Amino acid sequence: MTDLQPQDGSQPWSDIKITALLFGGLALLLLLVFAGNYLFEHRSHGPLGPEKAPDGHLYTMEEREAMGAQEVEVQKQKAAAEAQAASAASEKAARNQRLIAERDGNFKAGVRFLKDGDYGQALDKFGEVQEVDPSFPGLRQQMAAAQHQKQAAEAVALRAKLKAEGEGLREARREYGRRLRNEFLDNGADIKVAVTGASADRLSLTYVLFNDVWSHKFGPKINDVCSLGFKRIEMSDGYDWGCRWTCR
Repeated sequence: MTDLQPQDGSQPWSDIKITALLFGGLALLLLLVFAGNYLFEHRSHGPLGPEKAPDGHLYTMEEREAMGAQEVEVQKQKAAAEAQAASAASEKAARNQRLIAERDGNFKAGVRFLKDGDYGQALDKFGEVQEVDPSFPGLRQQMAAAQHQKQAAEAVALRAKLKAEGEGLREARREYGRRLRNEFLDNGADIKVAVTGASADRLSLTYVLFNDVWSHKFGPKINDVCSLGFKRIEMSDGYDWGCRWTCR
């Protein structure tokens, strides 16, 4: 079989087909490369922000990536908030159902706690009844009684605490007087120290040699003495000289 050759010296038909195939293959290859790059960019960057701002400014790829990431974070936070709200609503509904079912029992328990003197527990139970049925028979009266008795018990406890603390402070001031007396004696001065008053809040120092020099030396200690709860400090020579400090 013989190939047909063109008579005018032009390129053989087989060469033309080969050339066409080469160009077609090259074009297909370029198209595949372009498509691959496009898919890779959009898969690797994730969600992107808008290409253009309202004023016409074109965003860079980095700016679009940042806006896209920000939008994703906003959506995550929104979803989390919605889930939390739904969970809270579900919990509230379940709590209401439980309190409605336990209403009568809670009221009886509150009355029992009130009789036993456990006013805090009584108010807790009455509060649960009030949450689902504020007009429950007898609830208002029982709650008022529990609140009144709780306040009275707290007042008694506070007075007892203050009394105990007050006695402790009084004893601390008396002990300070004893230590101060020994300190003076150790320094060779026979200074009499007396802590007097119903609340042991008056400190009296007596020494025959007291004068303005002694009061000047003792002055820097006044703030420390007052911090112990003393109201008045007196210094006297037992005759006609003396001075006094009042704590505020």
